[in-house]
Amino acid sequence: MHIIEDHFKKIGDEQHSQFAVKATNQIEKLSKIINDLLDMSKINFREFEYEDAVFEYIDFIKKVIKKFQSKIKSHKIELTGKCDAKINGDKERLITAIENLLNNAVKYSVNNKKILVHIAESENKVQTSVTDYGSGIAEKNYKKIFRKFFRVKENHQQTFPGLGIGLYITSEIIKRHGGTIL
Repeated sequence: MHIIEDHFKKIGDEQHSQFAVKATNQIEKLSKIINDLLDMSKINFREFEYEDAVFEYIDFIKKVIKKFQSKIKSHKIELTGKCDAKINGDKERLITAIENLLNNAVKYSVNNKKILVHIAESENKVQTSVTDYGSGIAEKNYKKIFRKFFRVKENHQQTFPGLGIGLYITSEIIKRHGGTIL
């Protein structure tokens, strides 16, 4: 679709270029929903494949944040902490998990544009936390947000598109890597 956008920009047709941008955004959203549904199905049937490799976590997390930041201009992502660990894991699955957390942070912090990613290591584990400064959720929903299809429905919160499976997929990826998610 970027070819179509570029074509309209080249010929000076700003209106059609804007339409192409909107169409591209909608296609990307639909693709994410379809991929999430496929991943959920693979998890349910224990066909979610992993390709483990050993890699430096700090380099990995920096690349994920840089790539995500290049797509999301509305928020500033700041990395803090220190981690010299090498980990054994599936990079692509971990990218999915971290991007899901970052997407939620962006989605639910409309009025505050700062997202903090903090990394640390302790007891042979790598810890990663994603903090946004949005409206938050009620304590009663903390454990529920990692369930399939769960969506927070609180009066003060805006409703956002999605199926409520991104955090479920994230939690399954983290569990598969021997971790926990809170």
